[in-house]
Amino acid sequence: RLDKTEVVELADGIKTTNHTGVISSIAGFILSVLSSVFMVAYAMYILAFVRGKKLEMQDIIDFGKKHWIVAFLTSLIAGLIIAGCTILLIIPGIIAAIGLMFYQEVCADNPEMRAMDIIKKSWNMTKGHKMDLFVLGLSFIGWCIVAGFTMMTKSKIGRAVQQECRD
Repeated sequence: RLDKTEVVELADGIKTTNHTGVISSIAGFILSVLSSVFMVAYAMYILAFVRGKKLEMQDIIDFGKKHWIVAFLTSLIAGLIIAGCTILLIIPGIIAAIGLMFYQEVCADNPEMRAMDIIKKSWNMTKGHKMDLFVLGLSFIGWCIVAGFTMMTKSKIGRAVQQECRD
């Protein structure tokens, strides 16, 4: 039988136990599953749009219900490969990221394929084109800089107008 002080100590221990690490880990896992499915569904939508097909929301929901495991596993494997290559050196990480850049589209187009087959197909699609894709990616740096200057200018003009309206 517990006396009153032992019950109070036990209750204090329960109150001060921090479960946020466990909760945030579970939430992070759930979000990673959902985001991988949403990214493949987005690729599915873009592919349908480019092909001139109409894609209903129910098609995307059905895809998510049936193929969420493949979408998540493919995303997980691609992420681990890219992270592992980046840990080795930066350049292999960039090469891996370029080689696996189409895995979401392949998964959206072929959801019945296994995760490793999707990874291999994405890698084969970029074979011989990795440098071209790298240069294409670099070409967007200029657009990002232009967009940044545009946002800075808009922000400064907006603040000036607000200040003028206050005065």
